Amino acid sequence: MAQAETLGVDKDEEDDDRPTDELIHNEELWFPSWPPPNPRAILAEREAYRHRLRYRRYRAPEGIIEDSPLYGLSRLYGLFRLYEQIMADYVINMRNELEVFWWTRWPVCNIPDPGEQVDPERYTASTPKKYEEVPAWTEKVAPLKELLHIPHSQPCTGQLTSLEDKDADPHFRKKNILAIRPNIHFV
Repeated sequence: MAQAETLGVDKDEEDDDRPTDELIHNEELWFPSWPPPNPRAILAEREAYRHRLRYRRYRAPEGIIEDSPLYGLSRLYGLFRLYEQIMADYVINMRNELEVFWWTRWPVCNIPDPGEQVDPERYTASTPKKYEEVPAWTEKVAPLKELLHIPHSQPCTGQLTSLEDKDADPHFRKKNILAIRPNIHFV
């Protein structure tokens, strides 16, 4: 319960899809945090985090204009929003975020290096996959020392158990992250 409270969602509300007035008007849920939580923190309370994402209204932290050059323009926010959607296994929002990249024509190779910010797992899980020219900083990010397993909710597919699993994404595998190959080509 403490972790769910940290993520801004009451554990009792997590199983109820009907929004309460308190949840709808909870301004703490309206804004993303910068930087976003560590992958294991999100995975530990995945449903609660997904619930939190459902009520987010703004695309940048409170008090920050989304296009602020101070935070590397919107591309970096977009990268971290994608990261959150992947960690929460929120496929619809992941696709929506990709549309933002497409419609704003942000070159993926121009995403600024967010820096490790004392969280090598978040940094490594945020590295884009090469379907376009990737930012140079992603090549310098070393694989994680400890395996990071990101569960999925794809129907008719069991959970992955090892990096050798045929459904394990080869790009994540190189970074010692066990994740299913996403059903979109960007990540």
